[in-house]
Amino acid sequence: MWLVCFRRRLAIATGMIYWLWAVVAAAEASYALKAIGGSNYVSYGHMADYLDTLAFDPKLGQLRFDLSKLRPVIATYHRDPASVRQQLQAMSANGQKIISFPLWFGDAKLGDPKDGYYFYLAMSNGGHLQEQQRKNLADIIGALANDHFESMILRFIPQGRSAPYQWNTFEQDTFDINWSFIHSTVELARQHLAGTGIRLMVDLGGEQAGADQGHNHEYVVQLWRRFCATYRECSDF
Repeated sequence: MWLVCFRRRLAIATGMIYWLWAVVAAAEASYALKAIGGSNYVSYGHMADYLDTLAFDPKLGQLRFDLSKLRPVIATYHRDPASVRQQLQAMSANGQKIISFPLWFGDAKLGDPKDGYYFYLAMSNGGHLQEQQRKNLADIIGALANDHFESMILRFIPQGRSAPYQWNTFEQDTFDINWSFIHSTVELARQHLAGTGIRLMVDLGGEQAGADQGHNHEYVVQLWRRFCATYRECSDF
């Protein structure tokens, strides 16, 4: 008798487990369907023009592309805003509601602060976006709101001497400039996103996951701690 009761209880428990699994699976599927649609918006230029520049560089002894042919959106939006707006409208019209902007940045000594970028880098000189890129970001967010995007992702990607891969020792001064650049850009984005209903998400270390060169590990750990100390709701990002 007790064996029969045990089997019944086991069957009921198993059934409840399967039911819970089905509910969770259905919820996950529902969320996935709602979240479908997004792009990593790397460049608004014709990528063929960039890819066609692959050539051997005798100074470096390797193949390389002409980076000046890239058109990163935040850094160079002002060069052709109509193309960016047209592409965003097309993405939205085709069901995409999440947009990611890689933001390659560095303390560029050779760039012109008036333009605010060097090749494909947004200049982080002074620990902030330059004036032109600040306007670019505001205009881009305005376009996202007009096209009814739901989420925006900023992906911060340090380059050159601003990237910890190349550091022989941990460069605290460079880290502080990078953090200032990230923090001020996030604050600027939040300012312009207020009231739009667009959710901001942040990738603090774009292209840095798993890399162990230089002082990358120490860099990303300190960056995450600084971010969470500043934004208590850091998990919401």
